[in-house]
Amino acid sequence: MKSLSSFWPCILVIAFVALAVNRHAQAESPAANNGIALVIGNTEYDVGTLANASQDAKDVASALTDLGFDVRLKQDVDFADLVAAIDEFGAAAKKSPKTALFYFSGHGLQVNGEDYLIPTDATSASVTDIGNHTVRLQRVFDALGARSAPNVIILDACRVNPFISGTSGSWVKGLAIPGNSPPNSLIAFSTAPGTVASDGEGTHSPYTRALLRYIRAPGQDTSELFNQVRNDVKANTDNIQVSWESTSLRGAVIFRDPAYLYGQFLSADDDALILLNGQDVLDWNRDGSTKKRLQLQGGLNDVRIMVYNQRSYTGGVPLIGGHLPEGWNYSLALTRTDGTPLVTGLSALEDRPEDNGPHHGKLFTVATMKIVVDETSNGITVQSLDPNAWTHQ
Repeated sequence: MKSLSSFWPCILVIAFVALAVNRHAQAESPAANNGIALVIGNTEYDVGTLANASQDAKDVASALTDLGFDVRLKQDVDFADLVAAIDEFGAAAKKSPKTALFYFSGHGLQVNGEDYLIPTDATSASVTDIGNHTVRLQRVFDALGARSAPNVIILDACRVNPFISGTSGSWVKGLAIPGNSPPNSLIAFSTAPGTVASDGEGTHSPYTRALLRYIRAPGQDTSELFNQVRNDVKANTDNIQVSWESTSLRGAVIFRDPAYLYGQFLSADDDALILLNGQDVLDWNRDGSTKKRLQLQGGLNDVRIMVYNQRSYTGGVPLIGGHLPEGWNYSLALTRTDGTPLVTGLSALEDRPEDNGPHHGKLFTVATMKIVVDETSNGITVQSLDPNAWTHQ
């Protein structure tokens, strides 16, 4: 038989893991650190017109402006303007301690494993003189240099292109896996290397439509953002187009500050807790009357306030003894970050019931509500509040 001391290493490991999990569950998103952005949309090519690139760029520029970026929008740029815009963007980025973002919607191609962005005045891109008519993606990388702040490079530029001529076998479809990218960078492609993206129907390409749908979500880092974009693109192209990223980011990068509220149990009998989108975020037994900051997701948040009444009636006579029936109670404050109440009157009780009622000896819901976070302003509103859900069970 093992001695008790032989179990201590296991106990310490379990305790450490539990602490790490708890810390992870309570981890908060960093604040947004948005700086400058260059957004380019090339639609009117000399060799033909793309369906959506200019509108894609215009709406991405608008979204980034809303998110606090200092945005320069360039539409239908020729070779000289594209080079100048990239160089000016790089010079500004090197002076900024904040996130720099480059977005390009238009034609792009790869030749001999290197990626090129196509200006509107290009009429051909033979393998012998491609550098005279197009701009290497590497120029964007070089312009950003070795700055320590994050870089995000988004390329919706993998359409079927009409420019290739020259030696057969020197080029393939789509773009290539990037090399020599700057440190602390994420490069996002509208489709996987060597494949072609769709222009799509309507106002936007499938990729930019998905990007615009999710980019404003509060507290969402780039990993979550581009995973959602990828799922959306796959669903809307029958799994034909799969967006793709390459990253060397050193930490989480978010584009909109998280949305928060504060929760504090003022009192409770036995235990009470808040479930926010199914997760236990505030618990009387664990947190007591501590005021805690609770992070919300963009859009709809489901809130359920629950109480555990462990004192069920097992018999007893008043003034003589035994386990008499007892009730439960709770009181909760939910406030916005400016200190104003989100809702009022979140308290209830069932005091010394005469029988062993439906709320004895179990965890049950006492109040429910929906909290909606506006994804353009982080404004918080409450819908479908039921402060006495326990009376409806």
